[in-house]
Amino acid sequence: MSPIRQNDADATDASVERHAPALRAGTWFRDLPAGMQTRMLGTARSRRLEVGQRLFARGDRSDGLYCVLEGAMRLTGTQSGGQEALFAVLAPVQWFGELALIDGGARSLDAWADEPTLLLHVPQAPMLAILRELPLGWPAIGSLLARRTRHAFDAIEEAASLPAIGRIARRLLVIANGYGDHEHTQRTVRVPQERLAQMLALSRQTVNRALKQLEAQGAIRLTRGGTELVDLERLRDIAQ
Repeated sequence: MSPIRQNDADATDASVERHAPALRAGTWFRDLPAGMQTRMLGTARSRRLEVGQRLFARGDRSDGLYCVLEGAMRLTGTQSGGQEALFAVLAPVQWFGELALIDGGARSLDAWADEPTLLLHVPQAPMLAILRELPLGWPAIGSLLARRTRHAFDAIEEAASLPAIGRIARRLLVIANGYGDHEHTQRTVRVPQERLAQMLALSRQTVNRALKQLEAQGAIRLTRGGTELVDLERLRDIAQ
């Protein structure tokens, strides 16, 4: 089972209301029926995690749906040699936890706080009640899973067909677009190089070399706070 979860708050805590406008800026939540948005926010709780704290483990029972409000979460599995396999780093305001909600099965991945993180949590029982009562609820949850599945297929195709620099360019664009949930591409990606290397199954040296090539071509700028996307069109051309 997963470790102790800290800092549960009342359903009416200020964090939920304060972040409601940001939640509605995300395309998935924004496109939900208004009644579903209201019901989810009404039952939601905030949860804080410290860096390195695990939210849930593979095999845990589903406890609901989550959204990153502040910080970052990483979703991981385990490779055959026992090493961590990194599938995604989620930033605000990305949702996760929909697979186990849909099939009622166990969690398929581990979820860790990659930095101090504030989450929105819609618990399992209230979420299922909302879905039973609102006919458009399940298709909306299905669309969330479809986005995740589409990106997984894209990653498989990239590994087979693109050179390292193209795979890195495409992944930067995907992250900057919130895995399809941001209306506008963000200009700064705050994912460390070692995390990019894990996600793409490349060496840290390969990622560093490719990023410097992208910088030399004017597509990005490497900064202490992350990677700034300078020329989106050039980056998209390289990602083809």
